[in-house]
Amino acid sequence: MGSPDNPIKMQHGGPGRPDRDAGLTLVEMLVVLAILGVTSGAAMLSLSPARGGGVEAEANQLAQAMQRAADAALVSDQAFALQADPRGYRLAKKVDGRWLGVRHDLPPDMRLEGASRKPVAIELGDGLPIDLTIRRDGDAWAVGFDGLRAVAVRSTDQGAGRRAWG
Repeated sequence: MGSPDNPIKMQHGGPGRPDRDAGLTLVEMLVVLAILGVTSGAAMLSLSPARGGGVEAEANQLAQAMQRAADAALVSDQAFALQADPRGYRLAKKVDGRWLGVRHDLPPDMRLEGASRKPVAIELGDGLPIDLTIRRDGDAWAVGFDGLRAVAVRSTDQGAGRRAWG
C-alpha cells in the first residue's frame, strides 16, 4: 500500500507477486522461441532442394534404401525385393508369403525407367542386377544394384542405368 512515507509501490498481484501486465515471464519467452524455432525449421525444410525431390536426391534415396535392404537381407536371412513402376517404388520384405512395405511415390514431374512391376529380389551376391533411371526433363540419374552395392550416378546417356554406373 503505497504511502507518502513508503515509496514502494504495491503490485497488482499482491505482496511478493509480480505484476502480470509488466511483461513476459521466462517460460512464456521460451515457449515463443520454441514455436519460432519449429516454424522456421519447417520452413527451411520445405524450401530445401533435396526435400523438394531433386532427381539426384531421389536417386540417392533409392540407392541407399536398396543398400539397406541388401544389408538387412544378409544379416537377417530374410527376403527383400524392389517393386517399382514409372511413378514410384516399394522396398518390401516377405512376411508369411506376402510382400509388405511402404511405397515411395516420386514427385509428379519425375519418371522411374527400367522398372518391373514384379518384385525383384535384393540379395547380396546371387541376385539379379537392378538397373533403373530416374528422370525429370533433361536431368537423369542412374540407380543400380549389382549384387554387392547400390549406387546412384548422373546418367550421361539416354540408355539403361547399367551403362552409366557399371
